[in-house]
Amino acid sequence: TIGLAGGAIFAREMYDLSFIHKSFHDFPVAWGDYLTCQAACDQARSCDMWTYDNMDVRPGNNCTCRLISGYSQPIPNPGLISGTKDPKRAQHVAFLTDNVTIFPESQQFEMRVFVDRIFAEIYFQGGPAVKTVLVNTMQSAGMEVFTDTDIFIELATAWHMGGIWSTP
Repeated sequence: TIGLAGGAIFAREMYDLSFIHKSFHDFPVAWGDYLTCQAACDQARSCDMWTYDNMDVRPGNNCTCRLISGYSQPIPNPGLISGTKDPKRAQHVAFLTDNVTIFPESQQFEMRVFVDRIFAEIYFQGGPAVKTVLVNTMQSAGMEVFTDTDIFIELATAWHMGGIWSTP
C-alpha cells in the first residue's frame, strides 16, 4: 500500500473551518460554549472530529454541536469552530491510497501527484489516476508519502501551479 496524506494542519481547535463529513450526532449547546462540543467528541468512541455551529444564532440561544466519525480536509467556513480529537492521527490519515504492485525487476517507481485548491490526483508508473479526491486545501498544503514497506526516495520535486486562465 502506498498513499498520500496531508493537505491541512489539524488541531484541537480550528477557527473559521468545518469538515466535509456528515455528522453522526447533532445536539444543542449554549451559545459561546464550543468546549462542551470538544469534550463530547473526546468522550464519544466513534467521534474523530467536531464542529461547533453558531451561524445565524443570537447570543442566549442554543448553537449546534456536530460530532463526526472519520476524517476529511477542513474547508473554510467563517464563524464556525471545529477540531479533531487527535490531531496527529488526523494528519496521518491518507486521503489517497491504493495497493500498488511493484515487480522485483523494477529499479524505479514513479509517482506523480497533482494538487490544486480543490482536487488531488495520484498517478503511478505513468498510468491512469489511482484516485481523484476533493481536498479543499485552502491557501497552502503539505504532503506526506508513506508505504507499509521500506522505501528510499531518491528525488522529490515540487512545482508551483499557475491558474488555468491565460492572458492574451
